[in-house]
Amino acid sequence: MKRSEMIKRLQKRFYFGEGEVIADLADEIIDFLVEQGMQPPAYEKLVEAKGIASPSPEIKLFYKLPCNEWEPEDDND
Repeated sequence: MKRSEMIKRLQKRFYFGEGEVIADLADEIIDFLVEQGMQPPAYEKLVEAKGIASPSPEIKLFYKLPCNEWEPEDDND
């Protein structure tokens, strides 16, 4: 999950009407939770395999690595 997606979900969940500041604090809430030891959601990161012989130079080999980090943000967001 991207950090921006989590922020949007928190803002949607905790917006109760005009003047509510809870939704505005979503980014700070995430920072606080991470500082306290909470990890971002788990996902499988696609990583290029280095040092493994490929059947052809134009073919790249990849493997999935489980990790707990925010998925990269798209440039289009």
